[in-house]
Amino acid sequence: MVTQVTRTHAELPIGVLAGGRMSKMRHIPIPYEAKCVVKYSTWPKTGTAVTNEMGNTTYNGVTADNDYSLRYTGATSFVLNDANDYIKVPKGALVNNLGAHTFEFIFTYNTTSAFTSRFMDKMSQYLMYIDTTNRYLSIKRMDDGGVAYRGWHTPNSTFVAGHNYFLQISWDATSFSSDPLIKINNATQTLTTAHSGVTDVWQNEAADDMYLFNDATVDRILYSTVYLVRIHNAALTDAQLNNNYLADYWRYGWV
Repeated sequence: MVTQVTRTHAELPIGVLAGGRMSKMRHIPIPYEAKCVVKYSTWPKTGTAVTNEMGNTTYNGVTADNDYSLRYTGATSFVLNDANDYIKVPKGALVNNLGAHTFEFIFTYNTTSAFTSRFMDKMSQYLMYIDTTNRYLSIKRMDDGGVAYRGWHTPNSTFVAGHNYFLQISWDATSFSSDPLIKINNATQTLTTAHSGVTDVWQNEAADDMYLFNDATVDRILYSTVYLVRIHNAALTDAQLNNNYLADYWRYGWV
């Protein structure tokens, strides 16, 4: 049971004893979502539509099927277990050619694939993926010439199959000299740059839908169980990312 105690915090369970009794209670901050434009955390039990909980139905998601599982907290999760599974965010002004923005993903990394596995893909013009040889997160965004790009990756062995992750990527891409801030389970990641050529205008990908956990050709599946996706039209600060971590990590049974 959720009991609101202040405007900014809620009294919520963080543990379960035998028989389903709650072990203790704690204050949990409310997520920062002032600039959030896409939020998926209630997954379909039937059909393939995913409701955008921020209210703009233009960005209701589409999935390939409706495999889901239920956490003891009552939250549903979405299981990507087939090679052609995906979550598609329809193209639109709020998700095209992103300037200052933040992605947040809560997921379980289920199985290592034999190829690079996507978190997000806009027809390979802007993409985030797991390099499955080195198991790091890689980000790559193309210049409008289609050759040069800016890129970064986290340390080797960032991801281990069977583990839970809260991935947060905050980036003000209006500046071509800026680097993203990447946090995994609330720990800031050291990034290695992987730029190529001179980037001064981002590739225009307004005509392309955004694919999550796969790509448009559905051959880059990230086998995973997904609990939460958020896209913000702002580069969240470290403090805001920390707030959202504390607000949400408990919801999916990681206690």
